[in-house]
Amino acid sequence: MKMNTLSQKRHGQHYLLTRGSKTITAEDIDSMSDQEIADFIMLLRWGKVGEQGCPYCGTLDNHYFLATRHLYKCKHCGKQFSLTSGSAFHSRKLPLRKILKMMLTFILNVKGISAIAISREFDLTYKTAFAWLHKFRTMAKASCLNMYAISSQDESSVHLDGTYVHTNIRKANKKVERKDARLLENANKDKRCVFAIVKNWAEDAKAQGSKAILPFIIPAESSEIVNKIVKNHVKKDTTICTDDSHAYDDLLLFYDLQRVNHSVEYRSDLGVTNNQAESFFSRFKRGLRGQYHKMSSKYLDLYAFEFAFRENTRRIDSLSLLCELLQYGLLAIGRNVMRGYNHGTSNKREVLYV
Repeated sequence: MKMNTLSQKRHGQHYLLTRGSKTITAEDIDSMSDQEIADFIMLLRWGKVGEQGCPYCGTLDNHYFLATRHLYKCKHCGKQFSLTSGSAFHSRKLPLRKILKMMLTFILNVKGISAIAISREFDLTYKTAFAWLHKFRTMAKASCLNMYAISSQDESSVHLDGTYVHTNIRKANKKVERKDARLLENANKDKRCVFAIVKNWAEDAKAQGSKAILPFIIPAESSEIVNKIVKNHVKKDTTICTDDSHAYDDLLLFYDLQRVNHSVEYRSDLGVTNNQAESFFSRFKRGLRGQYHKMSSKYLDLYAFEFAFRENTRRIDSLSLLCELLQYGLLAIGRNVMRGYNHGTSNKREVLYV
């Protein structure tokens, strides 16, 4: 389903305040019948209402419907499957209606929403809400990767920057027992850098600002790691805008490197700025401080991609956003990301680019 994007010209009114941004509500989902929800899933997953794709033999057909079990039986291989078999919603225990409403709530809270808030609103255990939110973030990650891949070869400029999280250490009660947090040996072992490549719209385009964001979780904003990331994900000779960190010095050999000294100014007299990356970090930090309060390093990449997704889709209406996220969920993407979490056997490992 094609996303309904509006012109990104500057207007007096913020896009989220316009009527065009509000195209579906929780009441709309409640008013849908079970068949309408099933048709909605079929349309997004297989492109046509009334036909289902067998996840075992791959045949697209109007398969037999087993009304007593709410399953389909393949006309060709004889195996049974549901509308969500083989997807991120595989083996779900929650009804699709509740999942759609949860997903919509996740989308519409532009600064993020905590698992405890979801658990209270939808009468779920905290673990169930936490697991589902991470599944949604995995779908958002797939969307971000696809958006960046589409835009990676164009001629528009790129903004680079990094921000640190988990920087503080717990202070001892007695002043004489406190450690100097400025020293490397006393640094928080969970300290991580969120590094972002922000692809911008072409300067002559009507739309301005960031077009696609690709975040990375790295141990530190070092020259070695930055060079490796940029060479692998940014086309040679691209115009790159950064601050004056020494981590970007070597990029001058392969790119049109433009820099701004943030100790003096945020925007140079020549118009150089990396404000699009700063804008992404602003949204990320507001979500961290105002909603989540703590992001485990184990899941930090998913949180980063959540806010990259929010920034990428900031001018897309609610129904198109729901369809965008749901389409990736109906693939196998995210199916096993939280497998075993409720039983304490989750094998999710920290994603760290080194």
